[in-house]
Amino acid sequence: MDTKFFLNWAKEKNLIEVFLGENIHEEILKRGLNVFRFFAIRKSLTNTIYDLIWKNCLEKHESIAIQIQQLICDILPFIDEKDKFYIFEKIKLEVNNKLDENYLNFIKNFTINCVKKEYLTERDQLNAHYGIPLFWQLLQDTNKPRNISEMDNLCNSLCEILDLQVIDNAVKESFIEKCFENIKKNSSIVQSIKLIRRLFDKLINSNYKNKKVLIFLNRLDNNFKILDLILNEFERYMKIVKVQIKNNNSSNASSNDYFSFIFEGTYTHKENIEARLDLIHFFCNDLKESKLDFKAENLELLWNLFVINANSESEKIILYKFLGNK
Repeated sequence: MDTKFFLNWAKEKNLIEVFLGENIHEEILKRGLNVFRFFAIRKSLTNTIYDLIWKNCLEKHESIAIQIQQLICDILPFIDEKDKFYIFEKIKLEVNNKLDENYLNFIKNFTINCVKKEYLTERDQLNAHYGIPLFWQLLQDTNKPRNISEMDNLCNSLCEILDLQVIDNAVKESFIEKCFENIKKNSSIVQSIKLIRRLFDKLINSNYKNKKVLIFLNRLDNNFKILDLILNEFERYMKIVKVQIKNNNSSNASSNDYFSFIFEGTYTHKENIEARLDLIHFFCNDLKESKLDFKAENLELLWNLFVINANSESEKIILYKFLGNK
């Protein structure tokens, strides 16, 4: 069939509106996918159509919403940048209302489909690249409180996007530095530590040469004094815990270990301790390129925090395991 004829006929019959009308059905959407793709390739989708697509995504049953989300991701490679931004602005408006696992996956897939053909470097304005800055923003403790599952999903989604081959390793480096800035500011600590560990693993497993690792580590240590920063922040956190236990008279805690308590941010006391100890071990032991030495004064600081001034026997045990096993 002649392309021009089909386009005119489809517009005359309001074919897109038929697929997105009151009787919209999951199976109809599946069958109409090629029609939407055809219109996208021919640059014939308009803001009016995008509005109708999004209206159905918000108002219809979840199965319809998921199908429409898949449809949106499918047409992304064929539409203009301004159209992508138009759709994503609508997506952002619903983030705080719909931040479940399905919606996070949609934002992640939307972003991957938008950037997978672009080569992003550190010099790029990442704020223009959809879910990358959004996931980073949502990971911060200054946002609406999130549960641990949501935080982990956000962290995993951001890492999966940053692991795309089109994204330069310098971008991963910049996010590691942003995480250290968080630690320096005593903000969003555990999720920042998780990101540091994940992104370093991705750097090391990529075509990242040992010499580049050393250069980056030296830059990090010059800027942040890595081990001192982690330990000083650790000491700050444990002082906050001790003050809160005293002020709140938390001696009635189950098993008196406080591990299930949340004293700061989103994560439990146990996860706060384990994340920090894991990061110390990573830089002082696991990361072969690192020249950071765990010295006697570092051990003394941890010993004072977890043995001499321990809040519970469980804290002593977790340090003994750290020293014994690692």
